[in-house]
Amino acid sequence: MDITTTNRDGASILAIAGRIDTATAPALEQAINQEIEHQNRKILLDFSSVSYISSGGLRVLLATAKKLKNPGDKFALCSLS
Repeated sequence: MDITTTNRDGASILAIAGRIDTATAPALEQAINQEIEHQNRKILLDFSSVSYISSGGLRVLLATAKKLKNPGDKFALCSLS
């Protein structure tokens, strides 16, 4: 799995490529948490190059949604297949 982070219009866009499984989900969680720690609380995950996501990857998405539920926070997914 490869993650490329860009910032646009005050939002962090994480473009993910490859498989999100139990081996790679912790790296995704770390990348998301790093953005949150840097006060980037508007996060968009681009799934256009993701070929597979396991329940471990879905857990990361659920945990992120729970962290970003304050007013002004935004969390979205795009380009799901």
